[in-house]
Amino acid sequence: MSARKPLWRQRYERFVADSEGVVAVEFAMIAFPFFILTIGLMEVALIFLMSTTLDYGTERASRQIRTGEFVGSGLSAAGFKQDICDNLFGLMDCDGKLHVDVKTLDDFGDADLSMPIDDDGNFTPDADFTLGDRDSLVLVRVYYEWDLITPMVSQAMANSGGSRRILASVVAFQNEPF
Repeated sequence: MSARKPLWRQRYERFVADSEGVVAVEFAMIAFPFFILTIGLMEVALIFLMSTTLDYGTERASRQIRTGEFVGSGLSAAGFKQDICDNLFGLMDCDGKLHVDVKTLDDFGDADLSMPIDDDGNFTPDADFTLGDRDSLVLVRVYYEWDLITPMVSQAMANSGGSRRILASVVAFQNEPF
């Protein structure tokens, strides 16, 4: 004489033994974290690409200060900024997001390499444009405000208010004897 299992127990055992749809359920469980991590990884790679591109543009434009081309032509900060933008391959929107700071130094040890972010986390860039004369020590700092899009990455990568990453490129040199 065998005892018959209660109906709820039979249904539970049938549910546990059924393997239809397991793949769909497993995919649903891991899809969101997977896509967030994948998009976050692409955003980190894009940040490094943009940072390298900004370094290239800054170096190319700074060479014209170092060799005296800008000093002799009387170009302004806007002209220097445009020269940097021309070397960014159209990958960055320079209007309002690109900030240029060019200063002369008495000694390379006097260079301020800190990020211009105040105590509240707001980006407060300097806007000096002093090219110096021949043999002057010059510090060129260029900043770009990059808007982050991935929720979890933006919390870890943001260094300015909200979900914004400030990309910085710094070049220090001594002007040639032009």
